Amino acid sequence: MSSNTCDPQSVENFFLFLQRVQQLFPTCLLNSNLISVIIQISFKVLDEHEDRNSLRAVLVSLQGYFFPLTDLQKSNKLSFFQAVQTLGFEIVVRILGGIMGGRGDAKMLSTNFAETLYFIIRGCEDNDVCKRDCMIWIHTALINSNLSEIIQNIFMSGKYEDESSVPEHLRNIDVREKIFEIFIRLSQNDQRKFRIFCQDLSKICNSEMTSDTLFNYIES
Repeated sequence: MSSNTCDPQSVENFFLFLQRVQQLFPTCLLNSNLISVIIQISFKVLDEHEDRNSLRAVLVSLQGYFFPLTDLQKSNKLSFFQAVQTLGFEIVVRILGGIMGGRGDAKMLSTNFAETLYFIIRGCEDNDVCKRDCMIWIHTALINSNLSEIIQNIFMSGKYEDESSVPEHLRNIDVREKIFEIFIRLSQNDQRKFRIFCQDLSKICNSEMTSDTLFNYIES
């Protein structure tokens, strides 16, 4: 599936249909020999497509693998997670990239990316294995992926002209670690605040807001 060959409407319709299958026939989906292909297609769309509606549909579909809503889904929760586990890190990297600097129409979806990250964190918290993998994915994506450069660059984009003018208690902070801590803290307390933080982070990364706001989150 390529963004150059697939009609966006067809992609959207496929994932809207898939959401219904996830909700109504989860066992059939999970037992299908096509489940791994479906996950790969989901990631490919997430990674390559820029159409808002297509991306929104695939994000909602992916949320269901981590945070099931219906009783039928909940009874297969671990199986859903295991189905997506192999590509979990890559999915998290793309979601964080969507929050911090989306391409094309994807820039309009920072809220949807934020909600997906929230559901990944919350959906994994009641199983030790799932929680461990989720924390590793998010932490590694923030520290070691190409997102690291984006995050480090925003640190000095606020009111401080150079490193020497940064207050001592902020000077040695690893902003990536702090963003990880904020993600986890806000996900436990308030979905609305989590979403607002992600929106602010998106604005900072796209030079629509200075990093002063990020310092306020770090110091709170």
